[in-house]
Amino acid sequence: GATVTLGDETQKSPATFNNVKVGKLPLKVTLENFEPVEQQIEVKEGEIANPGVIKLTRSTGSAQIDSNPQGIDFDLEDADGKHHIGKTPQTLADLTAGPGKITFKPEKSETHTEWVAIVAHQNSPFSWKAPAEVSAEVAVASPRPTAVAERSPKPSATPRSIKSFVGTWKGPLRGKCADGSGNTLAYAIRIDSGGGVTQSNDQDPSHTNLHSKAKLSGNELVFSDQQTSGTGGQGQWIQNWTLTLRPDGRSVSAYYHTKYVRGPFKGGKCSYSGSMHKD
Repeated sequence: GATVTLGDETQKSPATFNNVKVGKLPLKVTLENFEPVEQQIEVKEGEIANPGVIKLTRSTGSAQIDSNPQGIDFDLEDADGKHHIGKTPQTLADLTAGPGKITFKPEKSETHTEWVAIVAHQNSPFSWKAPAEVSAEVAVASPRPTAVAERSPKPSATPRSIKSFVGTWKGPLRGKCADGSGNTLAYAIRIDSGGGVTQSNDQDPSHTNLHSKAKLSGNELVFSDQQTSGTGGQGQWIQNWTLTLRPDGRSVSAYYHTKYVRGPFKGGKCSYSGSMHKD
């Protein structure tokens, strides 16, 4: 049974302690491969102190299973009779501490079984060296290495200069305004080597005014303009643009925000976004 220690006296369970001093005494119960239990018992004059049945919990450990050659199937049966199946090399955790056995199962050869001990709170290594004929068999069964074609490096998503954006970019941009309205415009944006930008769309093809100089910020090209419309009578607006170059180097994500600052739409806001490709 378990070892029971009350104060300075030790017995095997079931334990009965006589002539115990009155007062509080430490009680400790231990058993191999189980977690120890510690508590205090208060002994009173003329009374029997009975803590009742103390239940112990199984300890656990882990095991590192290996073989030479590796890649051999195994079956580990722990102290509770539970089976843990795998292939070497492998680490098994939360195994019941105590005696167990491992059976190695090489293909087309006899199995090999050996008794082992899972130590509580430790990683116990177990290894089996297979006979020469098993090693040769596994070596023959091993697949040949497959040649792997090297992949081409992906283009960088971070442009090194404004030159990465130079050219004419075209594509539809979908917009939504604060009043709930919205539309889609086909835009063309031309960027020159000096960072100058012109733009037009299918609704206002004559709108080719030069924007302020574009600036590179990370992988984004940022620019803005402040225009007064002609025949449209929309008044004055401020547009803030952002173009983000994608990793393929041939398309951009476009976004711009328009705020009307003068005229019939003063205070209105619209946002447009979409994908554009180099013409």
